[in-house]
Amino acid sequence: MAVIHKKGNLDGAAACGCNVFTSWKTNERMVSKRQFLYFETPERPATCKRCLGQIKRAATAPITEDMTGKIFTRSFGYDMTFNIFCKVLKHTNKGLLCQECHTNTNGMENGWTSEGRATAGSLKDSKPFIMLSKLSGYGGQYWSGGGEHWWLWDGKPRYENHCD
Repeated sequence: MAVIHKKGNLDGAAACGCNVFTSWKTNERMVSKRQFLYFETPERPATCKRCLGQIKRAATAPITEDMTGKIFTRSFGYDMTFNIFCKVLKHTNKGLLCQECHTNTNGMENGWTSEGRATAGSLKDSKPFIMLSKLSGYGGQYWSGGGEHWWLWDGKPRYENHCD
């Protein structure tokens, strides 16, 4: 059963922003066409939970303390562990203006028995981003910015291994 959307205000797109186009190739050219059969009609009511407002997004939580100068961290990797740090440049009324830092690694970060430890270094020459404090649907709180999730760094060196 196809999901039926409500029409949005912009160019007849879906209200939730879902892709309602279909594409096919003709003579080495890609053709896209909006599929109106996926929009609601009097006979077919909308079933998309986003269009109907039934999906709850994480709410932005107020940031009460001045976090200027604080450092946040995140890590990623499947067979290795990389640490990324960012520093709060300014507390704005939208959120925290942050910029990524270089990662200082002490010890050997390559090898199966790595002893590498990562700490925050100087600021990178990169574009700053806004970080927000979010409340999850389960009552917890997390930080989101630059398309990633961040944790407040406790100042202790973190495990780093480029060859787990």
